[in-house]
Formats: sequence, C-alpha cells, structure tokens
Amino acid sequence: MASKNLNTLRESDDGLYVGSLLQDYPLCGVVTVDAQGRLTPASAEAEEMLRALAAGGPDAAIMLPEPLLDTVRKVSSTGLMVLEEPCTVPIPGLPPALLSVTMTSLSGVQPGLVLVVLRNLSARNRLEQTLLRLDRLASLGTLSATMSHEMKNALVAIKTFADLLLEKHEDADLARLVRRELGRLDAMLSNILKYAAPPRPTLSTLGLHEVLDHSLRLVQHRTNDLSIRLRRDYLAAPDVFLGDASQLDQAFINLLLNALEAMSSEGALSISTDRVPQGPHSLPGQTQEPQQLRVRISDTGSGMPPETARSAFDLFFTTKKGGTGLGLAITRGIIEDHGGTISIESQPGLGTTFTILLPAQS
Repeated sequence: MASKNLNTLRESDDGLYVGSLLQDYPLCGVVTVDAQGRLTPASAEAEEMLRALAAGGPDAAIMLPEPLLDTVRKVSSTGLMVLEEPCTVPIPGLPPALLSVTMTSLSGVQPGLVLVVLRNLSARNRLEQTLLRLDRLASLGTLSATMSHEMKNALVAIKTFADLLLEKHEDADLARLVRRELGRLDAMLSNILKYAAPPRPTLSTLGLHEVLDHSLRLVQHRTNDLSIRLRRDYLAAPDVFLGDASQLDQAFINLLLNALEAMSSEGALSISTDRVPQGPHSLPGQTQEPQQLRVRISDTGSGMPPETARSAFDLFFTTKKGGTGLGLAITRGIIEDHGGTISIESQPGLGTTFTILLPAQS
C-alpha cells in the first residue's frame, strides 16, 4: 500500500488506519524476529505500532523499519543486548517517531531469534514540548503585562502632545486617523494587561471593505517604498458583518505585513472579497442559506514549503530572523473569536494566499 498523508487518511471514508497513536498514546510493543527476518507480534499493540510506523492500513504487511532491522542483525550476530536505546524512525508523510528500543538474543531458544521491545516516546516528547510552551507563555504574560503598564504611562504624554499638534493641523482626515490609532494602541495595551482573561471582541455592524481599506492605508507607505502593485477586487455585496474593528485591523495588518515582507520590489499584492455559502448548516424552516464573507490576501513573494505552511499559525513558530512567532497565532485567534476561519495556501517561488471566512449579515 502506498503511504498517505495522515490528514487524508483520517478524512477518508474507507476507514484506513494510520498511527496517530504514535503522537498521542504511550504504546509498548513486543515482537520476535527470526533468522529469516520474519516477525511475530506478541500483542495487538505491537501490530498497531508496526503498522503505524509504516503509515499503513489495517491490511498492510507488518514489518520493522530499516533502522530497527539493522540493530536486529547486530544483536543476532553478536549476541549483545540493547537496553532502552532511543531511536528516531522516519514515517512516510508524517513526523518521525521517537522510540525506546530494547533487544536481546534468544538464540538459546532458537538460533538467530531476537526479542524486540518497542516503547513509544513520541507522546512523552510531545507532552514535554507542550509544558515547555506553557512555561514560556507564563513568562511572556508576566513580561507583557509589565511592559504594557509602562507603555500606557508613556502613551498619556504622547496622546496629549498629539492632540495639541493636531489642533493646529488642517488635515482633519489625518487627525481622525492619528486619534483612532492612538486609541487602538491604548486598547491593545489594556488587553495585554488583562492577558489572564483575554477579552472577547466587542461586536458592532461593520463594512468589510471599509475595515480592509483602513488596514491598507496603514501599510500604504510600505507598498510605495517597495514599488508593490496593489490590486483590490471587492465583490462582496453586501459586505456587512459583525466585528470588532480594532481587533480586525490588527489581524489584517499582520497578514498584509507578512505579504509585503515576503516580496521584493516589483511584487504584487492582491486583496479580494466575495460572498460564499456557509455550507450545509441551515436551520429547519430557513429560507436562505447562510452566507460567509471571504477575504483573500495574496502575494507574489517567495512562498513557503508545505512543512512551514502547516506550522505557520503555531505559537512561537517563525522563520524570520528576530521574529517572535506571535503575529499569525494572534491573527488566527482574532478570526476564530469572530466565528471565522483562516487558512493558508503557499508554494515555494509562487507566493502565498491567506483565505479568511467570516459570518455575513444579510
């Protein structure tokens, strides 16, 4: 059987089994291997583990991965024992499995016979990584709260100076923009101070295109500096939905800056909107199918390989020098708090597209 991706197998209708067990459960398998390389699993757990290591289905042949076979041959020929030796086993289309391997020769019972005990360490490793992330999050929360408190104090003086300066400035549109952004900054700092209980968005009726245009204006200088071609295709009509303008600004600006950073000069940035059906979720007696607003933000930048795209929204994951790995994680949180979803499509050398779906109002 050809190897398949874990997500594909999980979503398939034919019930194919694949070893997500290796990531989530501390399985222990016991098998024997004779001089001809034939395996005899001693338990159902051993069969599950071996099929998982091969990323195969329930009818797949049971076999040891090549790294383990090499060790079996050494134990069989030398009679030496391997005790709790860590071993990383590559799995087609999946993250590698981390195992603890114990092997001993049973040549006294049968010439060339080797007893193999495999213990799955992937779940333990994953738990350790999760605990490490939680510890970093706790430290980040304390640091963020301290910095936010000091920055809010400094913001009072900045806002006072800006108000005095803007009173003498004739550009009313600029004055509104500056005051709005100072207010947004103050709100963001207040939210960080309440990090232990992250605030839910304050929803009001918004126009999607107005929100996008505001976010674009805030990064317009970057497009001019890089000579980026900007294209808007606003097809969503109506574009009304419930949202928090300040939080959505933060989300869209993160995506726009990511797109600009991925491009050199002469690139192209495209923002498009439309309305699409929400899917088979209509309520009994509902005469109109629920609609979603779809936003696509595309760039012609360097793109990213599949493994990077899969981890792009993970907290602290970054490929940027000096990056924090917070921007896209925060963006996904904001979109999901609005009842929406965000996904990414990217290929190296062909650019990246972020797709956001938000519940629409009629």
